[in-house]
Amino acid sequence: MKSVVQLPVYVARAQVASAIHLVIQITRFSEDGSRRITRITEVTGLDSDEQYTFHDLFENRMTGRDADGNLKMSLEMTGKTPSFAKEVEGHGLGHLVKTSRELWS
Repeated sequence: MKSVVQLPVYVARAQVASAIHLVIQITRFSEDGSRRITRITEVTGLDSDEQYTFHDLFENRMTGRDADGNLKMSLEMTGKTPSFAKEVEGHGLGHLVKTSRELWS
């Protein structure tokens, strides 16, 4: 059955922007064949041109290679606080946050 309701593109984009909170990007590196998380990004909504807006919360930083030639990387905070940071404490989960404590305060 075909729907007769037509949504404007803005409405569809707004629904997607409100439904997706985080995007986790995984990249395969040809240098050693590994797959790593390279970025964790918050979807922050739409701008005045109806384009999605994002804030990178974590980025992967390459630090070299280990003795076996595998890439050495670390996922590091960008310093941006996610819009939902206060929800962690509000749900009583603050005691579970360890390695990224400063991100949530």
